[in-house]
Amino acid sequence: MVVIVQNDPRVPSGIAALRQDAQLVQAFAAQPFPDITTVNSVVILGGYMSFDADTLYPYLHDVKRFMGKVLEAQIPMLGICLGAQMLADILGAPVHHDKAEEQGLQVINLTEDGASDPLFAGSPAALAAFQWHHDSFEVPHGATHLAFNEQCPGQAFRYENAYGVQFHPEVTGGIVESWCRHSGCSAELMAEFTAKETDHVTAHTRLFDNFYEQCKRS
Repeated sequence: MVVIVQNDPRVPSGIAALRQDAQLVQAFAAQPFPDITTVNSVVILGGYMSFDADTLYPYLHDVKRFMGKVLEAQIPMLGICLGAQMLADILGAPVHHDKAEEQGLQVINLTEDGASDPLFAGSPAALAAFQWHHDSFEVPHGATHLAFNEQCPGQAFRYENAYGVQFHPEVTGGIVESWCRHSGCSAELMAEFTAKETDHVTAHTRLFDNFYEQCKRS
């Protein structure tokens, strides 16, 4: 069973569930997590809150405990933005407040390891990725650094069969429009994504397909 964990009602699964039958666990609504023995892959979505906002959002404790069980069971996992920051934190890496603020489509560069990693199979060495974050992680000790850019060096890593990506591969035009409407962003940001949405969906659907294909082989 594929499990997608939603940490924030404003951050839906989007492309992550586009071609995959998955169980959505709305952690923010206190939905229970499934028995770990029934799970074969996990996606942890992002959220507007910071990775350490457990006091304001106590359910994040439960999400982190579930992530710890997933790591211990060596079940493939993909953490996105907040999900990646929590994964990095669980693995002992520093996560910084306001170190890097990125919004909109930005180019990330694959490292040599990233270019050969199955997650990025078929991706260009310079990949346009959608960003919306104020916090950022450092690559955990023992993890493989997969992608970077000048503003935010920690864009993607792999630890055993768990991935963390700082960008948002799951977004669609509808999701970006909703974020802009609620949070405010430049008209240029929305216009640029709208013009490039088809390319983005194609490129990042491939990323999810790559992840789920690995899960089948695990």
